[in-house]
Amino acid sequence: MKDTFDSEGIVTAPSVLDAAEIALIRRKIEEVLRRGGPGRVLVERDGHTPRSLANQHLEDPFFAALTAHPKLVEPVREVLGDEVYVFQLGINVKAPFRGDIWSWHRDYPTYHSEDHIPTPRMVNVLVYLDEFNRLNGSFMYLPRTHGVVYETTGITNQGTSHDLRYASEAELSAHMAEMTPVFQDGGPGTILLMNTNLLHGSAANLSHKTRWLITLTYNAMSNKATQRSERQDIVPDDADAPPVQPNAADYLLQHFS
Repeated sequence: MKDTFDSEGIVTAPSVLDAAEIALIRRKIEEVLRRGGPGRVLVERDGHTPRSLANQHLEDPFFAALTAHPKLVEPVREVLGDEVYVFQLGINVKAPFRGDIWSWHRDYPTYHSEDHIPTPRMVNVLVYLDEFNRLNGSFMYLPRTHGVVYETTGITNQGTSHDLRYASEAELSAHMAEMTPVFQDGGPGTILLMNTNLLHGSAANLSHKTRWLITLTYNAMSNKATQRSERQDIVPDDADAPPVQPNAADYLLQHFS
């Protein structure tokens, strides 16, 4: 696994979480959406359709327990060779017909520039909660771009409701002239371990069903921020963040069903 992660920037594993766990996670997300929180809820351009839920693990014991699932934590510790802590948790809830694009970007330029994380010794764990396909905005990436020295672009919204350091058209054109984007389709329970410097994105959800994704970022304990984040409404202070201690494999079902 580590060799593939280091060389390709991404590792994919289908059917890591089972149907009962996925159903439980979806039910907990639905509860958050009905309440409108707690925690920050980002919306689409229409001003009311939920787009993403930020850091529910700081507000809800269920999501805190999810971040300690051994099937998520242990592979990350393997590829980083270090103890890890939870940097942030996002839940992207592309709504039927209204779920907007996530334009091409790397996550690490933001983590470095705004959050002051010194190196990309981080892993994004992506958990599919629905069937992902090209109709509903399947996750896509440009292979091996994690090893490219990135350009520091400005912060824009790229026509969406979310500001980020999106990749430039010049850089994307240069990469796409040499490689083909990968559409990473997959079923619920699929897990992706992704280098935070890998170029990735997704199209809009044009289907009549939801396309939900958990994006859970772990950072190496030896790679903490050098100063407080400038995005304190999204990124918590990590100075005292402890290493994650994995729960038992059946912890979620035993304690939250």
